Amino acid sequence: MRNRIFATALLAVASVGCGGADTGTPTTSCFDNCVAHTGNTPVCQVTCDGTNANTGGAGVGGAGVGGAGVGGAGVGGAGVGGAGVGGQGGAGGGVGGQGGAGGGVGGQGGAGGGTGGVGGTTPTTGARPNIGGAAGSYPMPDWDLGDPAAAGFDPAGLERAAAFSQSIGGLCTLVIHDGKIIFERYYNGATQQTLNKSWSIAKSFTGAVAGIMLKRGEIQSVDEPVANYVPQWKGDPQKEQITIRHLLDMVSGLTFELVSDNTWTVFTSDMSAEAVNNTVAHPPDTVYEYSNHGVQVMEPVVDGATGVDIEDYARQHLWQPLGFGPMTSWGRDGSGNVAPFMGVNATCRDFARLGYLYLHGGHWNGQQVIDRDYIVESLTPSSSVNAGHSHYVWLNGFTPYTNSTQEPQPGMMFPQAPSDLFSYQGIGQNFVDVVPSTKTIYVHMRPAPHDPFTNLLLDLQGTLDKLFRDGSNIEHKQLLDILVPASPLPG
Repeated sequence: MRNRIFATALLAVASVGCGGADTGTPTTSCFDNCVAHTGNTPVCQVTCDGTNANTGGAGVGGAGVGGAGVGGAGVGGAGVGGAGVGGQGGAGGGVGGQGGAGGGVGGQGGAGGGTGGVGGTTPTTGARPNIGGAAGSYPMPDWDLGDPAAAGFDPAGLERAAAFSQSIGGLCTLVIHDGKIIFERYYNGATQQTLNKSWSIAKSFTGAVAGIMLKRGEIQSVDEPVANYVPQWKGDPQKEQITIRHLLDMVSGLTFELVSDNTWTVFTSDMSAEAVNNTVAHPPDTVYEYSNHGVQVMEPVVDGATGVDIEDYARQHLWQPLGFGPMTSWGRDGSGNVAPFMGVNATCRDFARLGYLYLHGGHWNGQQVIDRDYIVESLTPSSSVNAGHSHYVWLNGFTPYTNSTQEPQPGMMFPQAPSDLFSYQGIGQNFVDVVPSTKTIYVHMRPAPHDPFTNLLLDLQGTLDKLFRDGSNIEHKQLLDILVPASPLPG
């Protein structure tokens, strides 16, 4: 395990230089408000005209009140405003509070049924976060400012979070609520204009790029074989089984060897060739492995599908429409290949834009940048082997899950936070956390322990100790221990 973390840490050196699963598709027109479905039967918060509530229904997870560890949708409350037995929001991965899944319109019914079990026990249980739609203000050109106390936050608590971040070497703490910045602090030499290395948060940008390609018709489905766009894989019976979805969910089955994946992948002058030429160790969708090789294969996929590299594509179809600053960049290797698994450099405010896009179901200021159903799919486990991860997004409300250091976890990723939280994460406790039930986004940036790399030479043991525990999200959890109580309750 220690070798795994150390190897994972080494992958960042390159960027220093570079600067329940759906089982069908809802056929009803109320899909825009769908929070969970099985087959063609959606469980919707409201009907399409917004006047009547569907009953919570047994739907997806349904196992009475709280549902024996699956946070079932069973007694989520029927009818308009029905409080049912929900109360504080089930931990079935749903929304809780106001009009929660199965809670009716404006009801207090908990998503997933009251104070029940912690998420689903398999990737096919739980409820999707109740993401919003087109309504709302958008930060064009920049975010509006709001008053934290007026928005229901505890200003003193937010200041304590910033002080803690500063004490651990953080660079920024940013809190956005309902489209407005209500708290923003910079320290340790950072400013509002600082371009922060995101490390593996870049993976989530890669997931967004896949959704844009799907909407634009440049790929037909995430279930297409990768070989359709990577000709080197054609004729290989094992690699021809690997789909784009398998790459997005990190279940491709490509050979994952700690040192070569996390060091040689970085130091080689052609990371894409290294990834494409990798061998297959497992059938796809049988083993979850936090493999950078697999993510790197998305580089030739994007190039093959669109004719441009992923950085240029993201700039045109993601960063510019969302108002990212012109200095936003994506790291490259010595051959000029973009590294989809790491290295997007942007400001703290701009990282929040990606979270806000997903919070609004892929809609941005009058434009549907990513189809809503792809966003919903990204916030629901789509692999059978890791309930806490989908399309390069980490999911709080589904269990069990495997973290980035390959350690199986029985409980929720962040039990102190609402179960509908989803997250983009990078080494060093960098994160963008989005909580749909409170319309809140938390952004935190901090240099990785080994940045600069000379830290390993100056204090090898101390630096390794910090790296060894990065996958446990210790400081991330400590920040949420402060931020969540300082924030409004769901609903």
